[in-house]
Amino acid sequence: MLLSCSRGCWIAALFMAATVGCSSNQLERVALRGGVQFGSDMLASGRIHFIPTGATKGPAATAVIRDGFYEFDRRTGPLVGTHRVEIESQPQLGFALDDEAAFAAAAVQMPRNKPVLPKDPIPARYNRRSELTATIQRGQTAGLDFFLEPPAVSAR
Repeated sequence: MLLSCSRGCWIAALFMAATVGCSSNQLERVALRGGVQFGSDMLASGRIHFIPTGATKGPAATAVIRDGFYEFDRRTGPLVGTHRVEIESQPQLGFALDDEAAFAAAAVQMPRNKPVLPKDPIPARYNRRSELTATIQRGQTAGLDFFLEPPAVSAR
């Protein structure tokens, strides 16, 4: 009886391993690159996030934007499917955002009611409340560019 239980356990384990190994639900990522223009200029620095939506399930993909361009390789790229895209700029502070000592020194020098970090010039409709979407296709080779409009300046 012990032998048949062991054999049954092995058969179940092999079946499960074969099923998992042959699954078509594996996450498929795509190497992707593109540009980000804000108004008439390329975005100097920032981040772009591809966040799966709808039937697309899995982790988000994030890349740094430098001199107006971003790039993902196949290992870190967005998943095949539909995404909400968030784009944010990175302020030029003169120190790294994760440099706590420099941040504290800058905070001490700022007037009491003024924040150390400036407001992101990119409107919320492109980041926190993004209206941008992208559908990533299997085998996609074309770049994906984004053209962001600055907020309208009201005449006074």
